[in-house]
Amino acid sequence: MANSEDNWPLPDYNPGPQKHLHALGAISTSFNKFETSLFHVFAHHLRKRKVSNKIIDAFYFQGSENQRLENINLIFTECESTKFSYAAKRR
Repeated sequence: MANSEDNWPLPDYNPGPQKHLHALGAISTSFNKFETSLFHVFAHHLRKRKVSNKIIDAFYFQGSENQRLENINLIFTECESTKFSYAAKRR
């Protein structure tokens, strides 16, 4: 039977207040969703150019964070035109 109090065993150390841990979890989840969305846009541009998923994954997931940012910047610079951007339409 499930415990309605939702009591979890405490660790041998103090991880901090429950509200702080919840906030960290919410921030982590939001950032993870952002990263996933960014990957899908990145992959979309390459798939339109018939790049294989193996190559897409290698460009995005292998290498350092700095290399990933450089790859994202390269793909977005090459594949996105400012004439289609939301900011350009508002001007």
